[in-house]
Amino acid sequence: MPEPLSVWIGKEEYGGVPTPTRRGDPNPPHWRLDAIAATERPRSISIGRDGRAVAFIQDRDTSDVWLLNLDDGGVSRLTAGRDPAPYWEDTTPVVSPDGGLVAYGGGGWIWLAPTAGGPPRKLVEASTPVWLGDDQLVVVVERDESSQLAIVAVTDAWPQRLVRKGEGLDLHGDEGQAAVSPDLSRVAFAFSPRADLNRTEIRMVDIDTGAARALTGTAGVHDRGPVWSPDGTTIAFTAQRDEWYELRAVEVATGEETVLAAENADFSEL
Repeated sequence: MPEPLSVWIGKEEYGGVPTPTRRGDPNPPHWRLDAIAATERPRSISIGRDGRAVAFIQDRDTSDVWLLNLDDGGVSRLTAGRDPAPYWEDTTPVVSPDGGLVAYGGGGWIWLAPTAGGPPRKLVEASTPVWLGDDQLVVVVERDESSQLAIVAVTDAWPQRLVRKGEGLDLHGDEGQAAVSPDLSRVAFAFSPRADLNRTEIRMVDIDTGAARALTGTAGVHDRGPVWSPDGTTIAFTAQRDEWYELRAVEVATGEETVLAAENADFSEL
């Protein structure tokens, strides 16, 4: 028996609501810009080191920072009236190891919000905070027309350059995507040299000495998003190989790489 004609006739709708797929078609009432902007969307989620709290940003008419207590399910709002921001230009809020503060970016500055309540305070002109213990942060500052990693204390807003030397390394470039080792002694990060704008490599720096060394690096290839293993012996990252991004791990001691996942698709967001 032939299928009904309706099966073969395309309908430009989804769930019974017309989709504006052609120029000149009227916009359906459900697709109003103000309705889309008023739809609450939690994003930029991070879990505290003890696994008991989750910081996130809730988009609606503002992009405010919230905290979810995983013990009792309670939710508290840490900021009010924060300007709306697209997720790709915003930074993820992060909970301090002791759970007392949440660091986040806004307006080109790092802010600290107490989880027990109270007004946030402006700390330093920087972005992308990562906790280094309970009282220090690794941040990204703009210096000499490049992005540099720095350490700043929550009680002293003067940033100290993290990478201070690197034998045989080109240090002129952009640093970012910092990841602190489990023992708080080293920081892995992504480095993009100005001499090769199509290259990003994984580097590691000793916090005490400021000495950096490269763990990966190939001309015209991007390696990004370092993440430490719990025992601090390996670093996982997304690696551009051929036409796709795959997941790899590199041994910190030897530099030996292992492929974790590779398909005809891109892997990301470790």
